[in-house]
Amino acid sequence: MTDKKNYQKKLEAYLDKWDAKIDELNAKAAQAEAESRLQYEKSIDELKKKRAEVQEKLEDIKKQGEDSWEDIKNATEGIISDLDARLQAVIESFK
Repeated sequence: MTDKKNYQKKLEAYLDKWDAKIDELNAKAAQAEAESRLQYEKSIDELKKKRAEVQEKLEDIKKQGEDSWEDIKNATEGIISDLDARLQAVIESFK
């Protein structure tokens, strides 16, 4: 399997993981008090936007040739790191 294909699989696994975490957060937000729920929903919306950026980068990578996808990979790594950090912060705020 090529590096590009391996990276695509890695991104797909991240997206699946984030979807599951976001679903968990949505369930917790639904049980929160009204004031807290609004803040949680705002945080979840921000996570969904970042997740959509990664999905978009994945689609871009799929369209690129074997030689030209590395530039997108480098930009994607920053988004992944940011999303992971934001996700952890939101999870901590739900505790």
